[in-house]
Amino acid sequence: MDRRIRCILFDIGYTLWERIIPDTALASEALDQALLFLQEYINPQLFQQLDQDKVRRELLPALLTELKREEKKDPNYEPDFGQVTATVLTQFGLPAIEARAGRRLFSSLQVSAAATRRLFPGALETLQALQQRGYMLGVVTNRSWGGPSFLADLQQLGLLNFFPINAIAISADLGIRKPHAAIFHYALNALHASPVEAAMVGDSLYADVGGAQSLGIATVWKPVPQLYSSLREHNGLPASEPVAPTALFAAGLEYEQQRRRRQLNVAPPDHTIEQLHDLLTIFTGADIQ
Repeated sequence: MDRRIRCILFDIGYTLWERIIPDTALASEALDQALLFLQEYINPQLFQQLDQDKVRRELLPALLTELKREEKKDPNYEPDFGQVTATVLTQFGLPAIEARAGRRLFSSLQVSAAATRRLFPGALETLQALQQRGYMLGVVTNRSWGGPSFLADLQQLGLLNFFPINAIAISADLGIRKPHAAIFHYALNALHASPVEAAMVGDSLYADVGGAQSLGIATVWKPVPQLYSSLREHNGLPASEPVAPTALFAAGLEYEQQRRRRQLNVAPPDHTIEQLHDLLTIFTGADIQ
């Protein structure tokens, strides 16, 4: 890294951890809370007619589908979670509810990230080493559920030992999504760092790399493991064989452009890594770069 970096920002999903169990598989308690809320909120006769088994099977998947649809309309901002929830409820034969009630119901559907995610190998050790080398660490992450419950998940997984709470920028809490500049500035301001003093580590070329590049933040791309394995398989390479960053970038960019159905204005990242501990060869010390 040619410039002096004092601050390293991290995405979380598929950067520090991976999903090992679908949220829907552990949503039983959350759905119990949702049904209790509906029992208290809607007309008792209407609740008696409600197909509760269908709600248990389909409410969360329907909500996640509608969230993705709304996010595509304006990727820089979170949708109104309450309004989205109210819209989804009509699919179950329920009348429209107020957005505020929808937000309460939406909050009740939060599933523990600590129970459904697993840290990548070396995550805590790498963060500890970076912290010991003098780097300030922050988080910039897009996710639909945040708040105290999510911070408790981070604590349970050991991540809060490395990130000050005020430097954890969660799109659900701020209403702003990467690649919007404001969510990066939120974490940078908390760490009293400027963009030119910062680096961003993430798995998304669009949200993490592209968003950081627009501010002049240095970028480290950590492609999802599946991209490495698919390219190795395609080229007949063993699992231990490095994959050229140019090939990774071309494949990753094509995937994200197909997913978003538009061209992306993203330059190759400053660095590409496969394992989190690879960061330690890039960031050798905040005081010596």
